[in-house]
Amino acid sequence: MAELLCGKEGASADGERHANLFEITGVAVSACEFIPAFKKGFEKTFSVALESGQLLDLEWSKANAIKDREGLPV
Repeated sequence: MAELLCGKEGASADGERHANLFEITGVAVSACEFIPAFKKGFEKTFSVALESGQLLDLEWSKANAIKDREGLPV
């Protein structure tokens, strides 16, 4: 994984450590395709079953605060 994030030397030229699926695979992955795979990975890794549910008021408040801070549409 370090090679994907930082190249063979272990550190990127700009100091950032991230992986972009499109850059790695050459395939654009939509959220509709990614979300089930992400969920399955969490369930397998942590031996849990995730279920859809409603967000609490506190969770909505935090999500909206992040949107405001990042300048994202509500």
